[in-house]
Amino acid sequence: MAVLMPIRREESQLETLLDELKAFESSSKKLQSAEGLSLLDVRDIFDALITEHSGVESYLAPDAAIVQQPEFEDACISVLMGKADTLTEQQRALLLPFAAPTSPRQGVDDEELSFVDRALEKRKLQREQPSEYPEIAVIPPTSNVCERFFSQAKHALGSHRQSLLPIHLEVILFVKKIAPLERQDRGRCGESCEIGRRSIGAILHLPFK
Repeated sequence: MAVLMPIRREESQLETLLDELKAFESSSKKLQSAEGLSLLDVRDIFDALITEHSGVESYLAPDAAIVQQPEFEDACISVLMGKADTLTEQQRALLLPFAAPTSPRQGVDDEELSFVDRALEKRKLQREQPSEYPEIAVIPPTSNVCERFFSQAKHALGSHRQSLLPIHLEVILFVKKIAPLERQDRGRCGESCEIGRRSIGAILHLPFK
């Protein structure tokens, strides 16, 4: 047994390794469990890991080989950091599907303000200007939602429901998704849930009202 016991130097190395593993564990759990994380939040986590642990740049850096569209990711990060005015023409073209029309805010009449107040008011209006790409903030940074949905589909189908028609499987999964929304706030579903309920009724020949 004494031969298997680590010496002092090995104990120190194991403690250092344990601390590193704890950092990766907390990062992994945060990415898997937390909702509401943005692309910027994930970028901050990856940058912190790169700073503290050398050797992970090839996996976690913005230009890592695994990143399929680094230009798009960089554009999203710039928008989330409030630097949309620094986007290149190519980046703006990539974000075009996420663009939303913005209406400029009405400021106070310049004649009513002093020189200093006008300068401060101009900056204030710039900060409060609605985002040109508001939907970027809700882009899921991971595929957890999809993976959980596939797991739910596998669980719903199971080994005893292999003869279940695809359309009926879709109905089951749809009900699983809208039920929590209706329990929280029936108004959140709105027209989409109403259409879904009527579609289910038509498929299963049930009188949904």
